[in-house]
Amino acid sequence: MRFHLHPDVHATLDMSDTAVSMALRSGEIWIFRFSGRASLSLEPTAYLEPGRVHPRPAAQIVLRSEARGFETRIGWTLAKAKDTPLAIRDLERTDPDDPD
Repeated sequence: MRFHLHPDVHATLDMSDTAVSMALRSGEIWIFRFSGRASLSLEPTAYLEPGRVHPRPAAQIVLRSEARGFETRIGWTLAKAKDTPLAIRDLERTDPDDPD
């Protein structure tokens, strides 16, 4: 499974390779975790934006496993970290070249 992240998200894999922390520019921290027989990694990818000629470098969360029949299960969660304030968001665009 691949979860592509926005280029503005700063993602780090924890030391035990069991979770990914994602820091947003707003200050929010989100945690991605999984359960099941899989390996977790962060890999490079490209982000394609409407109206831009060149892709932007970004990251993707990758879960690798072998599906051995219909009983194979991998669960995942995405939750806000406990230390993150409840209601902060990026409401203003900081990119002057973006018309939206």
